[in-house]
Amino acid sequence: IAKEKNWFDTYPSYNTGEEANQAAQELKKFIDRDGEEFLSSVKTTIKEEVETPIIPKEKPSDNELLYSKLSSTNYFKSIRDVESKVVDGKVATEEERNNAVGDDGASLGSYQIQRNFFKESMEWLKSNNVFEDLHNKSYEDIVKDPNQATKIMFGYYMRYAPNLIKDLKLEQLARLHNGGPGALQSDAGVRRTNDYADKFNQILKSYSSQ
Repeated sequence: IAKEKNWFDTYPSYNTGEEANQAAQELKKFIDRDGEEFLSSVKTTIKEEVETPIIPKEKPSDNELLYSKLSSTNYFKSIRDVESKVVDGKVATEEERNNAVGDDGASLGSYQIQRNFFKESMEWLKSNNVFEDLHNKSYEDIVKDPNQATKIMFGYYMRYAPNLIKDLKLEQLARLHNGGPGALQSDAGVRRTNDYADKFNQILKSYSSQ
């Protein structure tokens, strides 16, 4: 503190030892005063920190971690490209993809989600208290928003094949997305989704090589 205040420069030289002692006593007064102010400010800061509770961040749920795990892959991007990269024979804009209508009006959005798919997913999400911000939103609002649509996809997958997410079985998830639970339960279901799975794998591989 004394150096910061340049107090030493106040007394560049002394003629006698008594003058030096007097100067030292004067200097001590300033040091004591500023020292008290400093200690007082430290005590106030410590008190405020102690009195302000530290609220720990809420730990992500297992379901949130699984969703993040799947999102960390190129799965959602690949499904979206299969479903809506081309609309009406041409490469679609983002707006066209988000508003895409397929299957004679039965499928909607860039992930081409149908109402039953949405309904069955929402039942699982509500019963497990997952993505509660979606619970009161409409089918159209959610499936036209790609960031929310992926959460509906997650709920559907968790309802019918949670282990596929845990093990990141992406091709099987793509078959489930395209053909429903039956696509995983019989040879006929697998054959029915072979073309879709091939297209998905081709796009997924292209992302992996980038």
